[in-house]
Amino acid sequence: MKVVACAFGSAGFLHPMICAARAVRSAGHEVLVVSGPQSAPALAAAGLARFPRPGTDGPSFTVSDWGNPASVAIQLKHACAACDELRPDLVLTSILAIGPLLAAERRDIPVAVLGQFCHLWPADDDDLARRQAGYDPFEHAWRYRDMGRLYAAARDACGLPPRAWTLASFPMAGDRLLLRSAPGLEPAAARLEPAGRVGFAGACMWEPDGDIAPDIGWARSRPGIPLIYAYLGRVFGARRLWPWLLEALAGGRCRAFAVPSRSDEELPVIPPSARIAPGHSQSALVRECALVTGSATSTAALAAVRTGLPLLGADSGGEQGAVAAALTALGMFRAIGDADAAGQVASVLADDAMAKAARVARDMLQTIDSRQAVIAELRRLITGAAGTAADPR
Repeated sequence: MKVVACAFGSAGFLHPMICAARAVRSAGHEVLVVSGPQSAPALAAAGLARFPRPGTDGPSFTVSDWGNPASVAIQLKHACAACDELRPDLVLTSILAIGPLLAAERRDIPVAVLGQFCHLWPADDDDLARRQAGYDPFEHAWRYRDMGRLYAAARDACGLPPRAWTLASFPMAGDRLLLRSAPGLEPAAARLEPAGRVGFAGACMWEPDGDIAPDIGWARSRPGIPLIYAYLGRVFGARRLWPWLLEALAGGRCRAFAVPSRSDEELPVIPPSARIAPGHSQSALVRECALVTGSATSTAALAAVRTGLPLLGADSGGEQGAVAAALTALGMFRAIGDADAAGQVASVLADDAMAKAARVARDMLQTIDSRQAVIAELRRLITGAAGTAADPR
């Protein structure tokens, strides 16, 4: 099996793709990774090489420009060059990356999409109709329309003919959408699986190694004071999370690892009760914590679910509304409120039902081995039959 794997350079997209690419290679297959220059260090740390842009190398697969037609055209040329180099059996791409979807169409090969923690669009036509009629609290129908609009504009800009689709053939899902989850964690699983276009790849996690002994030492230096893991993702114009976290820490009732990640907030003062978490080995740090808080992104959700911790989070845009809805259905999510941040943290820490629900979710996620699941799903896409990691031809 030969796979061209395309990923945005942001860790939330790149690291899951590294996990998938390493699974392909470990199973004895060929993989060519397509991403921007900013991805080269992480790929090298994972033992993978980056396929550069043809001609003069330069920026490519920048997630902040995912819907920009000019950026999509760069992705398209980059992905087509990789396909011509490897002659792959399929393309595997990050969700939102439109260029590889168009490249797979041009080269007439199947394409799988490595998605987020949960399904981002309506589950079926009845669900779509209900949401279009006005009930769309987490913007599933809006997300479907807006992504479709950007996809159509990119097709036109890249010289491809117009394409009609229905919800069941939505091109942003590729031929097979792999959610980074498990069936029991996806609220719409029962309605998605009969359509045959959605599979589950587990957490699909990869992290760079690094020395975290000082961070672990800091985490354990104040036993008896709860430690929280605060993931500060992009807020898309919504409320700022750093001031809320400072308020939660002010009374000395908890401490926090703060993860700025892709946050667009400035962190001018770091109090003694907070520590900026390193960009590596984060799973080990989360295991030292009692709660995950911050932006309700897929990265934060998986940090919570993998460790069996509740998430006290904010829907700050992007996929976060869908993630919040999925975690709420599991009973392990509470939305950040406007007042008494320290009290909100204490309330969630004392909520035994949320703690139990988080442990149940962790156990469900652990039933899927991502390496085996990725190989089986890619085989299924190529052969049209359910595959197994033991025989991934």
